[in-house]
Amino acid sequence: MLTAIVAAGSIVPFACRTATEVTIEITTRAKCTDMKGVTIVVAGDPESAEGRASFPTTHTEDCTPTGDTSGRIGTLVVTPGGDTGAVIVIGGFTTKALDCKPPGYKGCIVARRLFSFSSHAQATLPIVLDPDCVDVPCNATSTCVAKACVRSDVDCSSETCSTPDAQATVDATTPPPPPAGDDGPPIVDGGPDGAKDATGDGPFEAGVPDGGGPLPNCSPTPRRCPPTNITVCAVPPPAACCYPADGLGSPSCGTVGSCSAVEACCEGANDCGGAPNFACCANRMNPAAPTKIACGAIIECGMAAGGPVVAVCTQISVGPSPQCPFSQQCGPAVYVGPYYRCN
Repeated sequence: MLTAIVAAGSIVPFACRTATEVTIEITTRAKCTDMKGVTIVVAGDPESAEGRASFPTTHTEDCTPTGDTSGRIGTLVVTPGGDTGAVIVIGGFTTKALDCKPPGYKGCIVARRLFSFSSHAQATLPIVLDPDCVDVPCNATSTCVAKACVRSDVDCSSETCSTPDAQATVDATTPPPPPAGDDGPPIVDGGPDGAKDATGDGPFEAGVPDGGGPLPNCSPTPRRCPPTNITVCAVPPPAACCYPADGLGSPSCGTVGSCSAVEACCEGANDCGGAPNFACCANRMNPAAPTKIACGAIIECGMAAGGPVVAVCTQISVGPSPQCPFSQQCGPAVYVGPYYRCN
């Protein structure tokens, strides 16, 4: 299970109204012993979801057998930040789920859904991972059904969302249409129940940036590099502060993608627009690549209970810090370089 994080000031005045939410129920037609984990990506539109496929919202190794060749993975509750939601569920089959990468997703089962929220209504969205769809990745707006790519949009206006139309086949090599505008991203209220990954012990609540893409998402303005704020990166934007691997040396100025060890673009949540769903994230998921410290959504860096991606800050506090999301405190444990963890 994932650690609960509730945003301050999130109480809705019309408390007796039914909450607007979609509960994703994930199952598989494969033997649980054949599954190699499941990752889930949630965003406001298909293109943003596909862009985050390498930075999944959550991951689980859970699979409870429901038959000789079937199993239950778990559920995920999504509430709206806008009108639409897009989900990618990636099941590892001959490849571990965390190693399933776009666009080919070799050795993996990929299931996508695009849906609209119904105001003050709750719906269940069933998603089945079918081994017939191994190595049938489709594109950002389509999903595999019976070894063919069909449109991924479903209707969630009733208690149970529809399933993709098996007759609505598409050419999955055709570039998807540009995303339609909406009012904001969906919010994830909980990870797959019973998840046994490295991300904690309960559900988390998180927002997805509208079209923000995967980390990093750096400010277009020159950066001041902590801890002294003396070094000003006035290089052509987007600027980044480059730190040595041990974090002990002085920073140098660079651009996104130019740092060899630690690439930093923000100092805390207050550099990321001030919205409660955004924070300064440290991404150490790929040991072979530079550590990325950049603005992102809590859905990407809110796994602060032991996961590889965490919210970070630079000014130690003994109480709620403006640099940390959800009134967390900054530090005192050092994370990397001049950065501390939000706890």
